Amino acid sequence: MRQIDSVFLFSNVNENFEDMLVNYSKIITCTFDLKTLTELIRENIQLAQRQKLVFSFYNQHKKPTRELSKESAHFLWFQLFKNALLNLPSNDAKAKDDLVNFLRQRYRNNNKQMKLIEEFAEKYHADDAIRWYTGQPFLYRHVNKALRSEDVDQLYIFRCFIGDICRSLLQEYQVLKEYEPSVTLYRGTRILNDEYDKLKGNVGNLISMNGFLSTSLQKDVAVAFADKSDETRRAVVFEIQCDLSQVKTVILAPIVQFSVIKNEEEVLIDIGAVFRLLSVDEQNTIILIQMEATDEGTKVARSYLEINQAELKEKNARIIWGDLLSQMAYCDKALAYFRKLQGLNDEV
Repeated sequence: MRQIDSVFLFSNVNENFEDMLVNYSKIITCTFDLKTLTELIRENIQLAQRQKLVFSFYNQHKKPTRELSKESAHFLWFQLFKNALLNLPSNDAKAKDDLVNFLRQRYRNNNKQMKLIEEFAEKYHADDAIRWYTGQPFLYRHVNKALRSEDVDQLYIFRCFIGDICRSLLQEYQVLKEYEPSVTLYRGTRILNDEYDKLKGNVGNLISMNGFLSTSLQKDVAVAFADKSDETRRAVVFEIQCDLSQVKTVILAPIVQFSVIKNEEEVLIDIGAVFRLLSVDEQNTIILIQMEATDEGTKVARSYLEINQAELKEKNARIIWGDLLSQMAYCDKALAYFRKLQGLNDEV
């Protein structure tokens, strides 16, 4: 069943489950200790949350138009989202209060998390955004879920935190490109069979991932994360070529100094990054998906903005982003977004 990601066997009888572990790829382990079982499940949940990807594709050879396919609209949504986000007020006390109050309400019955939230409320500074994001599941879990589901309400609540991550990544990126003209990054995961078919059908097109993208400088780390294929999922490794001397709008930075796990050599790619899908190559048990960073996404977004500015007589990117929500049939989300804007003190 594709809905089941992993199976854990727990038994108080000393039985041999080796055959089951070999024959059923979704069975992770068998244990006789409840504490071990709990830790394994927690680790697997965190791994699944880190691995999950949501793709959007765009055929750059089609003539730009205001009337978009659903796929193209999703692609453009993230190109415009970052611009809209960074232009929203985010450094005021209310933005942080909105976030902290949401977290307090969400984890009110979890004493361990509440202590961390109070520490966050007291000590958080914008310069620490990446450290908090990578180190605390209660933050990256909500941020990634909101980004992948395009949840406007949640994204508004986390606006200051996401904006701080973006600005911190930009600062680190400015340092990186001074001494690294290019980097090759790797990302290992498992994707559903229909997602794999979609990737194969979009070779040559533009691709973006909804959210921050965690990668590694080490291919073997990515291969370990990819694990192995089963009847519903394919083990894939994304190989991403980034020419920092040529590409200006794909922001990325090594975050080893902020990360809890140092040996993964993690590089975090900012939201809104766009790549060209070069090839999909089946190599034994691992599928290698080659991509290259490109500025084409920014050009597509700029063309769309120009068309909307001409047809809607509207020049504010935040308004156009809300209009794009309605084009994606997210009418409730569009309405909620415009209500948020209406409540802001600055002129829209």
